[in-house]
Amino acid sequence: MGAFSTTGFLGALLAYIIGTGFSKGMQAFTAYRLGDRLPRSEGRMSFSPTRHLEPLGLLLALLLGLGVPVVTWGKPLNLNPFANRLKRFGGTVIALVGFLSYVLLGVVVGLIYSAVGENLPIFIAQLLYSFTLYSFLLAAFNVIPIPPLDGYGFIKGFLNPNWDVKLLWLETYGPVLILVLSLILPYFLGGFGGNFNILYQFIFSPIVQLFMSLIGLRLS
Repeated sequence: MGAFSTTGFLGALLAYIIGTGFSKGMQAFTAYRLGDRLPRSEGRMSFSPTRHLEPLGLLLALLLGLGVPVVTWGKPLNLNPFANRLKRFGGTVIALVGFLSYVLLGVVVGLIYSAVGENLPIFIAQLLYSFTLYSFLLAAFNVIPIPPLDGYGFIKGFLNPNWDVKLLWLETYGPVLILVLSLILPYFLGGFGGNFNILYQFIFSPIVQLFMSLIGLRLS
């Protein structure tokens, strides 16, 4: 994460709000199509961000826009694997849809930026670029297999049901673990070479660079 900029802050916030609404809405729709009506009964089959945001995730998104290298997330869906036609694997499909939704949003906005960015006011062009970058970053967050991120739901579908009880602690303390890995631990590692964030340097940044390069954009 670099220094603060208005377009960077707004891009991060809009990518989080719009992207989370789109991603969770698509996941709820996928669950419904697979036979699981629980997300719909809880009002989650909607693209309205207000149905899918949570206070801690929004706070972290604000910090992200301010340049703090944190990981953020939306409100997890409650799923009923017994109603899903694909059973446990249905959770894997739904998690993948969440990841791809952020990617799709980033690709669409990124292509718009590439096509007409030069003809737009600088502020709008930079906002589109920031929105694209942070959409891909949100997708990269979901690669981590720690709840409430979708990477955990993706992996869980391949695990034996006997693992469910063993992983209850992870589902309970997942958000705390993510905060430790992305915010607290890098602070203490700062004494060994500055603001060194392992997650950003070795996981998130390569994923973002890959998607940016695929649509002809570079990290600025």
